[in-house]
Amino acid sequence: MTRILWSAADPGGYDAVAPVVHALVARGEDVSGILGPPASLMAERDGLSATGVTDINPFLVPSSLSAASLFLAGTSGGASVDKDIMRSLAIPSLYVMDFWSQYQERFPIPPTAICVIDERMKEEMVAAGFAPAILHTTGNPHYDCFTEQISHRSGLDALALFISQPVSKGAVRYGFDEFGVLRDVIAAMPAGM
Repeated sequence: MTRILWSAADPGGYDAVAPVVHALVARGEDVSGILGPPASLMAERDGLSATGVTDINPFLVPSSLSAASLFLAGTSGGASVDKDIMRSLAIPSLYVMDFWSQYQERFPIPPTAICVIDERMKEEMVAAGFAPAILHTTGNPHYDCFTEQISHRSGLDALALFISQPVSKGAVRYGFDEFGVLRDVIAAMPAGM
């Protein structure tokens, strides 16, 4: 059995990697996690066992976890626990991308493999200097859950689905969040929708 160490810090990175972790746990794999905030709170909410850390500088992986043979992570921007773990372990690393931006910031050191969302992301990452051989188009596992809560209601002529990155939960502030963007989308929609 492969021992897998997983990590995330940002909400989007956690959302991207959590379905994979749930599947590994359900399969009986030996999975341990070290998470930064706010991902540690999200894992607790979702019932995933992981160690939460707040001080990531300097970060040392506990010896009980250093026996892992694979490091699995959701991406995050800036300094983060996942980057510290990847630097400290000499094992294969697999990252799951959650969003189309900040590629070089997310990977100051390239991992062994990166699961990208689509061909557009792959092309952008190649243009940013990433080796095509480490990029694998898999989609975002979190996107699979979007249709679970959607049902078709008869009699509707039009239906719009708005899906957003959880910007309001992140540490970086962009001057907008998903709620403001949704208000703008609704305002821009044709009357009667």
